[in-house]
Amino acid sequence: MLSAHNVLRTYIISYYLIIFSANLFSQNDFTLEDINPNSDTFGELIGPSYFTDNVLVLGFFHEY
Repeated sequence: MLSAHNVLRTYIISYYLIIFSANLFSQNDFTLEDINPNSDTFGELIGPSYFTDNVLVLGFFHEY
């Protein structure tokens, strides 16, 4: 039988592994085609690295 200390240690290690892996894989650069016809970069492949020296907030939203 696992002691409470071992269970807690397992949860803490699992938590840190999940947080570390999420940060490790979420920082990738990517490019997508700009499909906004009113944009200055319409038709170009752009991504986070395109906007250097700017604050960048990425969001994936769904409009109902």
